[in-house]
Amino acid sequence: MVELKELIYDGYLIPGYYINTNAELFSTRLIGANQHNKHDKQKVCYGGKMRKLLGTITGKKYILYKIGKIHTYRENTTDYVQFGILAHRAVMETFSPFEDNLPDDLVNEWSNLSTNVKKYIIDGWTVDHKKDLDEGFNSLSNLEWMTRSDNASKGNKGKKKKLWN
Repeated sequence: MVELKELIYDGYLIPGYYINTNAELFSTRLIGANQHNKHDKQKVCYGGKMRKLLGTITGKKYILYKIGKIHTYRENTTDYVQFGILAHRAVMETFSPFEDNLPDDLVNEWSNLSTNVKKYIIDGWTVDHKKDLDEGFNSLSNLEWMTRSDNASKGNKGKKKKLWN
């Protein structure tokens, strides 16, 4: 059986949304609840039946889920009623957070850093797909934390750039 955990994204718990290690998203949120409802958090986030949500394919293979903002850390932002999450990032943040995968040179220093510095460091890392697979592309076993620089270098291997004519 695939483990299901309440979703963590951008370092925040997203109440009423659940994800498994295969990047499938589920929800117990009430259907139709939005910023205009005055229901309490318990009813909005946990008042519905558990149901599987479908993602939208964007680009080649990245799956983006749109989820409601009410009772989340994004509730007071001025963007749309929903916000999107990248499935691969959501899987890693929920099941294998950066703090559990610190590079060796940060292990002893991490607890001494401020929240702002930690966020700055985390923002310099990305979730990499180890292999470009059709099945299991966004599954936990195919994902790893990587610096953005290393990820860009990995993507450029084997590609020769023509610098002049």
